[in-house]
Amino acid sequence: MIFKLLKTKKIENKKITSVSVVVLNDSKEILTVKLSKRGWDIPGGHVEDRDRDVFKTAKREVMEDYY
Repeated sequence: MIFKLLKTKKIENKKITSVSVVVLNDSKEILTVKLSKRGWDIPGGHVEDRDRDVFKTAKREVMEDYY
């Protein structure tokens, strides 16, 4: 899986506690995950201490939900 940010800017807000990610393939289909308690959703989750920034959080959450 290749990760590419289409639009980005530096985010300095220390109050960000979670992220959500919209993943599109070449056919413009959106990646969704089936969660046991909430049903279908897009990948996402909470920022953890080991994450250096929200972009690392986003990548980690997609990998956890996808695999």
